[in-house]
Amino acid sequence: MDEKSLSEMRHEIIENTIEIENFLDELIILSFDMELDINRNYKKYNEITAVFEKYFLHRAPISKKFAIIREIITDKRMKKIPSDFGSDIQEFITIRNVFAHQLFPVMEEDIPNMKKRWIKEDIEELKTKYVRHATLYDKLYDFIFKIFYKEI
Repeated sequence: MDEKSLSEMRHEIIENTIEIENFLDELIILSFDMELDINRNYKKYNEITAVFEKYFLHRAPISKKFAIIREIITDKRMKKIPSDFGSDIQEFITIRNVFAHQLFPVMEEDIPNMKKRWIKEDIEELKTKYVRHATLYDKLYDFIFKIFYKEI
């Protein structure tokens, strides 16, 4: 693995999390039969999906979206959910939160008036979490998007 800076690792983790969240939004819309149909009235379709996205999807945290997808899979008996699915989701979100919400020492120079807050984990531990997040991303992506998406 190429040596990445903490800010590069943070960027990649947040980007991967956003990508999964966007796919979850898309799958939820498809599951509610809100996908665009050539025979539907485009204006009405846009109004309905805009309201659904604004008041529901954009306000729901990623953990809630994962829970909805899990329920859809269960209700439709689409695939057997792996026993570690819930713990993988929780770990995925926890690692994302570590990188997204902590100020790294390199950033403190850019924010001199802010009370200093040092990260609790050392650099090697953060690198391990970065690699684990990438593994979880691939695992969740494979399960939800390659298998689940074919079933809708």
